[in-house]
Amino acid sequence: MGREELGEKESYHWQIRCYWTRPYNPFRSHVQRVKPNPLLFSPNPTKNTTFLHPITTQKANFSAHNSAEFWTEMGAGDYYKILKVNRNATDEELKRAYKRLAMKWHPDKNHQHHPVTKEEAEAKFKQVSEAYDVLSDPKKRQIYDFYGHYPLNSMKVNEENGDGDVRVPKSEKVGVVESKLVCTLEELFKGCRKKLKISRTVPDEFGKLKTVEEVLKIDIKPGWKKGTKITFPGKGNQEAGASAPDDLIFVVDEKPHALFKRNGNDLVVTHKILLVEALVGKTLNLTTLDGRELTVQVTDIVRPKFVLVVPNEGMPISKEPGKKGNLRIKFDVMFPSRLTTPQKHELKRILSNTDD
Repeated sequence: MGREELGEKESYHWQIRCYWTRPYNPFRSHVQRVKPNPLLFSPNPTKNTTFLHPITTQKANFSAHNSAEFWTEMGAGDYYKILKVNRNATDEELKRAYKRLAMKWHPDKNHQHHPVTKEEAEAKFKQVSEAYDVLSDPKKRQIYDFYGHYPLNSMKVNEENGDGDVRVPKSEKVGVVESKLVCTLEELFKGCRKKLKISRTVPDEFGKLKTVEEVLKIDIKPGWKKGTKITFPGKGNQEAGASAPDDLIFVVDEKPHALFKRNGNDLVVTHKILLVEALVGKTLNLTTLDGRELTVQVTDIVRPKFVLVVPNEGMPISKEPGKKGNLRIKFDVMFPSRLTTPQKHELKRILSNTDD
């Protein structure tokens, strides 16, 4: 009885009932007339799964291939037709087809031989990339061959909800990648060149992620401070589907020095002296950050919180070539642990005769 013979009082759908048999012959089917079922599709066929579709009143061989075609009829493009390959195409044939079509429809290419807008080229390129992404993955290809687009689309939705295991392509740059660049105070004083080996992930010509290694050269300028940023545009990771790689940024970090501390453009050092040296003076010998021997005469009496300033012996000022900050010398006066009675009387006599 054909569909046109059905009465108006009762409407029927035609049901294709599919069930598992054995490997390499996944479906066996028959068609029967049933009353309307509220379920239109089942995205994950299992034993006794039912698909509803008013296709035919005849028995049908519901193979893996016409399963994909079934879902294609419901609104999605045929990935094999998009790549212009047959359904038995090898991985190598898929690669060649994708490479040819990706070059043809890449949005940045000159489309004078194909009079299309950039938006149309982007849509074509997206179709080609999506088709290759599915057919080049054995697991996705098997799902697509058996069930078509619907299960794959469900997996993408689940991924957005945190339940799926299929990566959703991203079309925007994720941002920047920051990494510390540790420098010694000597390197920041004199300047130097650093070579850094980096590893990053980028898509290959077929859109698959791969790891590449690269050596970057960074010229450290004299006077750079902690927090200075050096940006390498496009040298970060690139997610599959992103329009461009992230930027890689190195942030200068200063390694503590055993003798000097930095305060802006000034260098600060603390020197220990005896009480008698604080009173009568002393000659200090210091080794600078660039290896010079610096002699400093202490002629003033070293009082509490006294700081001796040596001009132009601090850090280079990066924005004012040729200029430097100051060297600021603080003192840690060491008092004697004990004095004899005669020493005390002598000190009292000497100090009593000094002016305030």
